[in-house]
Amino acid sequence: MTDKFKIIPLDYAALVLTILAFIFHNVGCFAAPWWINENAFGTSQFGIVSFTICEAFCMDRSVLDIDGGREWVFAVRVFEVFGEICLIVSLILVILTLIVRRRPIVTALIYFHAAAAVFIIIGVLMFLGFQSTLNKDLNGEDSLNYTFALCLVGGLFCTAASVVSGVALKKHLLNPIWDDDDDDDDYNADLCDVEDVEGNIDEKNG
Repeated sequence: MTDKFKIIPLDYAALVLTILAFIFHNVGCFAAPWWINENAFGTSQFGIVSFTICEAFCMDRSVLDIDGGREWVFAVRVFEVFGEICLIVSLILVILTLIVRRRPIVTALIYFHAAAAVFIIIGVLMFLGFQSTLNKDLNGEDSLNYTFALCLVGGLFCTAASVVSGVALKKHLLNPIWDDDDDDDDYNADLCDVEDVEGNIDEKNG
């Protein structure tokens, strides 16, 4: 008997949750900055791919710049990037789960979902904890953009996908419903071989 399991609705649910997590996280990271400050010198903003500070003049900071007292900016970006990488791997694995249908892939999927959720959520919470320091030495009003919340939603979808994948794996193990299509094909092939052998024997006897 082959060890391929039959697909159950929870496998499709994990796929949908992973796609939603991917969409929300990518929109949250790349659609708009997370923080904005408007003053007489220009618009300061912070995002995963952009960081501009306008004091006497506006200055764009590199993604890799680490300012004294603002090391958390780099840390937030690192967490979100690692979350994105784990999310991409999860998307590949959840598709392979529906195609290959083997336990090791589902097990890996659970861990990558969980890792993506941890990285994404910690990155967002770190931003929320330190974002008030971005307004230091700046005049004008600052505001938070909705996009950071989309990243948080993406992280929560990853958490849900990890749980759903875990429940699906448990059902596959405790109530195994195996796919017999391959076994049927092997059986039919063996049956044809037996018939050919019997036919050759009859010809010789005849």
